[in-house]
Amino acid sequence: MKNHEEPGVFDFPDHEGGSVPSSIGAIGEPRPDSFGRLKGFYQQVVNCQQTLTEVVCQFWSGVGQLNDGGKYTRVQHRAIFERAVLEQNSTELQPCVEAIIPLDTGHLGTEPTLVYLGEVTPSRRQNEDDLISILVNLAAARRVTPRNPIEILERPRNRGYEISILSEEDRREE
Repeated sequence: MKNHEEPGVFDFPDHEGGSVPSSIGAIGEPRPDSFGRLKGFYQQVVNCQQTLTEVVCQFWSGVGQLNDGGKYTRVQHRAIFERAVLEQNSTELQPCVEAIIPLDTGHLGTEPTLVYLGEVTPSRRQNEDDLISILVNLAAARRVTPRNPIEILERPRNRGYEISILSEEDRREE
């Protein structure tokens, strides 16, 4: 049996020589990956009722394999949706959507949007103390006064660093 701390079949290092996995998962329905996860990426654009049904069925099939304290405690499934399909089905999708990332502009309603669907077992959810810490950190971050670009650049310049845009020639020499 595979240790959940080992990289999964579809995990790749986040950079050359790195050891931290960075992966979207298997192409197709969610399949076993590292850290007790099932991961997948739907292979078509979700642009009609048929593809919507397929991606949702794949996701819920993965959810059916979750077992608190068992081998799999998280399912992650990603798909690229046309914005109009996402909006028309937002009520049904809302409970399982973790993130929505617009990818590009397109013709009205066809804009591609990366959608993360996810579910976890209770053992993977944050406890109340963690949630309180997160809320305290967010409240503190909101109180920080934004700095303008001149203030941001002042500190490295005071330490002797120069910030400039490299010319085309300088970039070639690097």
